[in-house]
Amino acid sequence: ELSQTINSLLSMLSQRQQQVLRLHFGMDDGVCHSLEEIGESLGISKERARQVEKQAMDKLKKLGADLGLEDFLE
Repeated sequence: ELSQTINSLLSMLSQRQQQVLRLHFGMDDGVCHSLEEIGESLGISKERARQVEKQAMDKLKKLGADLGLEDFLE
């Protein structure tokens, strides 16, 4: 159920935000990638990857709080 909720929340993000989070947290291949690796694979800088990740996490925290999932998104 939690996995389904996470996928539902991720679907509310932009494609790039989803990619960054999936790569950073190893959601697709089980390997957590660094922001530098993510930047290289997406053709953006490490700093831009960090910014995209922060925006995505902020958005997820807000969406998750609305659903009562604050404990899972800290």
